[in-house]
Amino acid sequence: MEFLALKNLFWVLPIIILAIGLAAWSYHQRNKVISLLTQNSGHCNLKSNASPVRRRILGIALLSSLVFAGISALRPISGFVRTEFKRPSKNLVILFDISKSMTATDTEGISRNDAAKLLLREFINSRPTDRIGLISFAGDTFIETPVTRSRATLLKRVNQIQPGDFLVPGTDITAALEEAQNLLTEEPPPGSAIIVLSDGDNVTGGDPKTVLGQLKKS
Repeated sequence: MEFLALKNLFWVLPIIILAIGLAAWSYHQRNKVISLLTQNSGHCNLKSNASPVRRRILGIALLSSLVFAGISALRPISGFVRTEFKRPSKNLVILFDISKSMTATDTEGISRNDAAKLLLREFINSRPTDRIGLISFAGDTFIETPVTRSRATLLKRVNQIQPGDFLVPGTDITAALEEAQNLLTEEPPPGSAIIVLSDGDNVTGGDPKTVLGQLKKS
């Protein structure tokens, strides 16, 4: 048998000990009161219909319930063997569009830039084992972070980049893809990918299909 929440023992054990102590104190107080009442037994006639056996059974049942509740809090398991599965790390390069068109508001009062950032944060937090790189682009490109496992660094850069940071206007997806190709290793791990977050407006530069063809071959 194995316990998944053995750390709960630090509060389960004191509770059980306290309950046993309270039960013992209650039993002692009861006997003390009975002793005081029977000191003048000639002047009083005490009768009880309580069965001593029944009281013992009730006490044992209450104590057993407490013990079993404590054991269940430790989450015991049996019947199978736990094994850890580590998902292979991938290299993921995010291309984030910060052209001025990303400031536009489409629905629900949120800009395209804010919506893309929200999606990107959720994606980064959902990939704890992968190495992620971030490239911002408009009419030009800039490597915000190379591929890294540092989520703090990635999220910091995501918060800092803003539409209009580049003086060169436009949306040069081709240049961004070429920069991403340079970030990926010569033999990237299986499942590695380049992810583009862009509204696709005002596309400038060369034909992205040319770079995409090169990426498929590599």
